[in-house]
Amino acid sequence: MRRIGIFRGTFDPIHDGHIAFALKAIEEANLECLYFLPEPNPLHKQGVSDFEQRLTLIAQKIRPHKKLLLLNQDNLHGNIGQIIQLLKEKFGSSTLVFLMGSDVAKTLPQWSDLDLLCKDNEIIVALRGLDKKNDITKIIDSLKLKPIYTLIVPSPLPDMSSSIIRKEISQSSL
Repeated sequence: MRRIGIFRGTFDPIHDGHIAFALKAIEEANLECLYFLPEPNPLHKQGVSDFEQRLTLIAQKIRPHKKLLLLNQDNLHGNIGQIIQLLKEKFGSSTLVFLMGSDVAKTLPQWSDLDLLCKDNEIIVALRGLDKKNDITKIIDSLKLKPIYTLIVPSPLPDMSSSIIRKEISQSSL
């Protein structure tokens, strides 16, 4: 059975923390490969960089890593059902392993279509900032429908974030 990693996000910009987490997930979860799946128009974010620009930067950043791949789906618009359907069509009976930071994992109880993500899939959560494994475990345990397996790992670069990078870039251009 193939095990395919899916790392969905804005990646604005992609950074070493994303890459380090992806490589760690491949190793920890014995993934065949991992696809970065950038969101063209993130639902809860304003002022996101151009999608094509983000695709180019992701492709450049992952190029040295043969198990890291880019899945360009510019027609996806935040609908988990649509995403799961597309991935099942593309990867068939493969086990899908979704990656997310603990900041995203903390929002899982508010997802209206969470059951579609959890059904028959696995999740790997990277602890970011001051987040604790016990807190994330409690959130996952509180879900009505749980993923078939959840792995919570320390982030290799827990304090790195795209928003910090964007802020630094904006301040340096003043």
